[in-house]
Amino acid sequence: MLGIYVGDFSSVIYFMREGVLVQLLKELFAQTGETGFACHTKVDVAVTYPAALWR
Repeated sequence: MLGIYVGDFSSVIYFMREGVLVQLLKELFAQTGETGFACHTKVDVAVTYPAALWR
């Protein structure tokens, strides 16, 4: 669900299901001399006290 959440985020727990994959994107930025990166991971979120957050 998309939205902005405010509140006490000390009750929010993140679980990484796999490591972070960082890939160097050389071809896309080769003409301008820049360096680009693509990052990917799978993360689950749990809230131990849902009343602490508002949307």
